Amino acid sequence: MDHAHPASTGPGQALWVFALAAYARGGVSARCLALQDRQGAVVMVLLALCALAAQGSDARQIDIPALASRADLLERHLLAPLRAARRAIAAAGPLMPGSTAIAEGLLARELRHERLQADLLVRENGLRVDHTASDAGAADRANALLATYLQHLGMQRAAACDAARSLAGAVFADAPASGARV
Repeated sequence: MDHAHPASTGPGQALWVFALAAYARGGVSARCLALQDRQGAVVMVLLALCALAAQGSDARQIDIPALASRADLLERHLLAPLRAARRAIAAAGPLMPGSTAIAEGLLARELRHERLQADLLVRENGLRVDHTASDAGAADRANALLATYLQHLGMQRAAACDAARSLAGAVFADAPASGARV
């Protein structure tokens, strides 16, 4: 995910804007990519759960398995193959003339599909991401939502809670903390 803002707007526009801003925060991209690569997490799901937490949603209000299932379809069939191709071409580097331009083109396609994924998450799951003002409980709600999602992916509870706490803390670094723990 990059700081590019595709021109199109759709049902996931507020989620997309939140996701871009969150991803740009210190440490968020590294945490998201580690969870993507090691646990099969969908970055847009991670950030959607944070956006929902920012507006007051908690684990009782979100069907995390359904959310994950819908996002995974686009992830497996479009995004993961694009990402794998981009990474392979980037790794070839100087051995492959034009590899930088090819990798950048693939990244642009990857970003367009992530934007579509945001639309899909909002539309197909009936999510409402209207605003993203964070209150003192946003990081705690995100922590709980993220831990639930990571456990759904098969992470052990303690590891899921640690990873969720780390990501939620990075996303909501500027928000006041309430002190609750998952």
